[in-house]
Amino acid sequence: MIGFNGVPYLRYDNVDTNYITDNNLQIIKSICNSTEFDTWGVTGQPGGCHYDYDEKHAKLYHHSNTVEFDTSDVLNKQLFEQLYFKIYNTGMQIPLKKPVVGWTSNWKHFDYMEDFFNSLPFSEIKGIYIIVQPAGTETLVHSDLNSSHAKAGDRFIYIRPDLSKDFFVYNDLTKEKYVTDHLAIEFNWYDYHGAEHNDYSTYAFKVVGTLL
Repeated sequence: MIGFNGVPYLRYDNVDTNYITDNNLQIIKSICNSTEFDTWGVTGQPGGCHYDYDEKHAKLYHHSNTVEFDTSDVLNKQLFEQLYFKIYNTGMQIPLKKPVVGWTSNWKHFDYMEDFFNSLPFSEIKGIYIIVQPAGTETLVHSDLNSSHAKAGDRFIYIRPDLSKDFFVYNDLTKEKYVTDHLAIEFNWYDYHGAEHNDYSTYAFKVVGTLL
């Protein structure tokens, strides 16, 4: 585990997390009105999935290694792979802003949040993503080593409306899970992380860019 100067994650106490809580209903409606989705990097390629963690991690990591398939005509590639290969549901990512592309078609549902995003301690915001964990699932242990943001040296803040999801940073050497206790945090792109099984769906924002 790389962490930050000996700690597994950083806390951002200066982020107004009350804004997310206060606008939870509108945010959920906006999520449900979104039409553009990303496919996780761990789906369809080895990515950063921790294939030694358990059987379902191994199956996700290796599922497409020996099978050729064309998804050029499939909109939701991740759902296709889950149904076709019978692999674990890894959730979904809703992009609001992406490098090069800029604002996505989803932004029109979230433009009321512009002042909130501008209040975050970034000199430049390069990406805004919403991560949705489906009900009855866990977030499989993985790292974001293949992220273009990681390769570019960007930083991020991970923001949640509440602590109902036991999100953790994982030390692969000691097998320790560091459960996060704050609504706005940052962990290292290259460190393994995941979330415990949850009975209902949750969401989180990942805002990426150049920190002040």
